[in-house]
Amino acid sequence: MQKMNQHELEEKRNEQREHVLDYAFNEFIQKGLKAVKMNDIAFALSMSKRTLYEMFEDKEGLLIECMKLNHKRGREEFEKLRKESSNSLETFTKFYRKQLQDLRRINPAFLSDIQKYEKVMAYLEESSKEKNEFALRFTQECVENGLFRNDVNFELVLSTFDIVARAMLSNEFYMQYGFENIIHTINLTFVRGLCTLKGLEIIDSEDYFLKMKEDVASSQAVENSND
Repeated sequence: MQKMNQHELEEKRNEQREHVLDYAFNEFIQKGLKAVKMNDIAFALSMSKRTLYEMFEDKEGLLIECMKLNHKRGREEFEKLRKESSNSLETFTKFYRKQLQDLRRINPAFLSDIQKYEKVMAYLEESSKEKNEFALRFTQECVENGLFRNDVNFELVLSTFDIVARAMLSNEFYMQYGFENIIHTINLTFVRGLCTLKGLEIIDSEDYFLKMKEDVASSQAVENSND
């Protein structure tokens, strides 16, 4: 049997690592962190507990790596949509429609559990800064294209988003209103307020937010039927 070269070995390790991250993250968001043990993950993936701990120091470290991969894929998805879209607002609304669909999979227990992990919260804080830097560049692009107003302090807007997100987690608003509904309401309110007449015309002509609202309503109807 022909031995694999170093590049092939590295590729196989990366594939295995990504497979573990995909499975673990899906388990975490659907069941909550507390309900998922490292032993459960190792058993489900037919690997030894020792092998799993050689890849990841502990469950918190595993979750952080899951989040890093998820964020990386999110950036790639955004760039893909940017190439397929005719304008910046179309990119934004398509991306957040996809985000809303992903949010349906999250168990509220997951959002409660992550607040108990200091390193996870520190990572989320750091990644939030990176996302805000990207968002500032994107909003400037919208301004240059005449889609967003040029008299808005976008740093202030993004800081407000962060405050709302922290309040949502700490006060567990998502338990009462649902994560999807909150995100949709925030986007609808803020984005329309940032738009110029040209931007509003694009949003209204394509019914972007109406489509997202229908997605949220459909999701809630499914959840209610399952209760």
